[in-house]
Amino acid sequence: MQPNLKDRLAELRQYLKALPSNIPIPKESTYNFSNFSPDLDWTAEIGEAAAVNRELEVQFGSRAGGLKIVERGPETEAVVDVLETWIKKYPGDILLEKWTYDILEAARGLILAAGNTLPVLDVEVDSTKHKPVNVNNHQPEKRKKVQKLDTHILSTFDDDRYLTADEGEDARKGGAKMHPLLRKISKPCHLASDPTATKIVRCIASHGCNVTWAWPRARQRIMKHAAHECPSMAKEWRKEAREYMASQATGGKAKVTEAALDSDSNENVLPLEVTERPMKKARMEFQAASSSKQVVPFNKAYVTEGTKQLKMNGDHALMLFVTCTGVPPDIIDSKEFRALCTTLNANYKTPCASTLSERLIPNECARITIAMVNYLKTQRDLTITFDGGKVRKPKSFYTVHVTTAEWRTFLFELDDASMLSHTAHYIGEKVLSFMDKSGYAMEHFNYQRNVLKIGRGLEKISKTRFANIHWSAASLQRGLPAMRAIVSDSKLGIDIKGLNHFFEENTTDSLMFQVDLAKLVAVTGPYAKAIQCLESAQTTCADVYLYWLAIVAQMEQLIQGNTIRLCKETKTAIRTITNARFKQMINDAPNDPYITAFFLNPEYRAAQIYKNINPLDLPPIQLSKSNGTYAIVSPEDAIIKRVGTSLQRMLKHEYGDVYDGVRSNQVAAKLMNERNPRLAGLTPREALQSMKVELKEYYKGTDPFNRKPRKNENVRDWWLAVQKDENAQVLGALAIKLYSVVPVSMADERTVSTVTWLNSPTRSRQDIATLKETIQIRQWHRWKPDVSFSCSFGLLKDSCTSNSVSGVKNGSFDQMARYARNHPW
Repeated sequence: MQPNLKDRLAELRQYLKALPSNIPIPKESTYNFSNFSPDLDWTAEIGEAAAVNRELEVQFGSRAGGLKIVERGPETEAVVDVLETWIKKYPGDILLEKWTYDILEAARGLILAAGNTLPVLDVEVDSTKHKPVNVNNHQPEKRKKVQKLDTHILSTFDDDRYLTADEGEDARKGGAKMHPLLRKISKPCHLASDPTATKIVRCIASHGCNVTWAWPRARQRIMKHAAHECPSMAKEWRKEAREYMASQATGGKAKVTEAALDSDSNENVLPLEVTERPMKKARMEFQAASSSKQVVPFNKAYVTEGTKQLKMNGDHALMLFVTCTGVPPDIIDSKEFRALCTTLNANYKTPCASTLSERLIPNECARITIAMVNYLKTQRDLTITFDGGKVRKPKSFYTVHVTTAEWRTFLFELDDASMLSHTAHYIGEKVLSFMDKSGYAMEHFNYQRNVLKIGRGLEKISKTRFANIHWSAASLQRGLPAMRAIVSDSKLGIDIKGLNHFFEENTTDSLMFQVDLAKLVAVTGPYAKAIQCLESAQTTCADVYLYWLAIVAQMEQLIQGNTIRLCKETKTAIRTITNARFKQMINDAPNDPYITAFFLNPEYRAAQIYKNINPLDLPPIQLSKSNGTYAIVSPEDAIIKRVGTSLQRMLKHEYGDVYDGVRSNQVAAKLMNERNPRLAGLTPREALQSMKVELKEYYKGTDPFNRKPRKNENVRDWWLAVQKDENAQVLGALAIKLYSVVPVSMADERTVSTVTWLNSPTRSRQDIATLKETIQIRQWHRWKPDVSFSCSFGLLKDSCTSNSVSGVKNGSFDQMARYARNHPW
């Protein structure tokens, strides 16, 4: 076990012992961790480590809104022994380690909420580990490597680098009083290395974030740090700071529209409404004659309040302009921008860049975050994706996105987690590199490209290569006539790093290069086109298999037709690699979601492709044994069995241990209504029997599965309508969930691209928290529900040359998939 994890378990034991007294100690514990053991059926089904994780979920219940500890005592403390036992048996298991941190965070929150101090971990020093020092050895001692934190969760808020100072009395006669949260999330102190130095303020979690401020406290900066920046801030205090900042936002309060609350609606989810902050009433009441206060004239009060409303609306619009367009905030401090605003409205005074960065943007981000969480609480069938990236500072980060069933994506977190042979590919890369750096050559190339009416220019190879190799090679192939024109013109004197002979007219080298380039474009094309089509935000699990069919259809045409003269070894290698990737991604996928979703598309339920799932491979033969004799299983029976097995696993996960034999059926049904209301009212046995019957009826296309798809209706919408029939309740519930899943992490890829765009060389000092605030605001206000994505080969016509594929040339992916389904294999 890792030393840091061992320390976390020791902390957890002390935290559970220090739980506040308002948490009861029951006579009969519902946890019973002293007799903990994983369920045998789950162990056989998903493995022992996963079964332990499942059993912990059953014991602690739902973690929606955070894990909750409902009792204390020996049985609760015994969970530490459970975690120690199973983490030692399965070291490195992420799920088991996460339980340690989740329970630790829950216990810490309860202790802090009760106003108690966190217990300090007692570290025992083993004297036997100290070696005797040789006084005659004058060799310099090696510097010890600093041990980095392995988690944002701190065991204590103490920081021995600082000495706590007195708060002191607030001697100010007027002004805003200190917000009570500031005393919780920040502490006055002195540097331990210099106790006589000026008093400063440190973050309560300074051991994890290393942030201090000048004294006295600056409310907005500290609140901003607690709400958005500090990775180690307690969840309760982070939430409180975020609520305060949201109340100060210029955009008012966000709320979810009623249309958006219905996750089963066939209509697009509307954007969330924003309730404008009400304008304060003017003080227009007249004072008594004896009053010493001066009466405010009506017209002056009206002008004053109007100016305030103009200021608030203008600041909000300016904040959206900066965040949504990626303009650096410093631009609003320029004389030219202020002159523009004065010309448009002399009564509006623009805020400075620091006000925008420190107050307006963080407050709006806090408002949006709260509205986003409230909105997601009303949704079901959510997909969570994550990815990583780097900024120029340099720092690394991880993105976490949540996508709804209607394909609306939210950035939930941006966490600070600080030799080739001379083939056509090699030559093409060198040429593109030269053209990218040579403005002279590129200028003449673009001129010749316009003369020859070549539409698109060159595309360079980026850091994330993958399909980009194909698009770069295709751009070079497309621009070969222009390349020959500038190379053959001796007056220009262009030398592409000694590669000019590859672009001369009718030479052996140039002809061989064209052949090799055509082979590269043809072989990589199907994969590149499939990857680009899968980048849609509306991609479903069925699309993954659909585009694989398009790949294998083109590959089969490429191998069988051999229009580009591939050698036997190359064709064998292509077939082997494609089949291996197909097996890895489709056939060996956990729970088989891609084939299952494809089958649950009513258009494809009777497709001929089920005779051989992978047309590029040999067709499998399945045998069944009955009464001592073997019989060949029909493709229809084989696909129903395969899909049925996948759906049965899904059904088991949907129910979990709700019907565990301990709860009554009424209690279990109520709990099931929270987990999946579409299955409420059915026991697991009833649901399984119904699912088997419904699956066979669906394959036959009987009522209600014979419903015709409506115009502009996707597969999920079709199942939402069919599932309302009692004869499609179970199969429909599983199909809706399966078609709500987004199987790609393009939301994270797009956010990383946005980070790269915002984090330009001129803005290389940006913090990750600043990027998160900007992206969340931009994403929120620029979402358009009516935008759809349709990807076909029509978008990629230039890549589909006559040398690549015959029979499906310039066809859409749907046409290619239909070709694959109806192929005579």
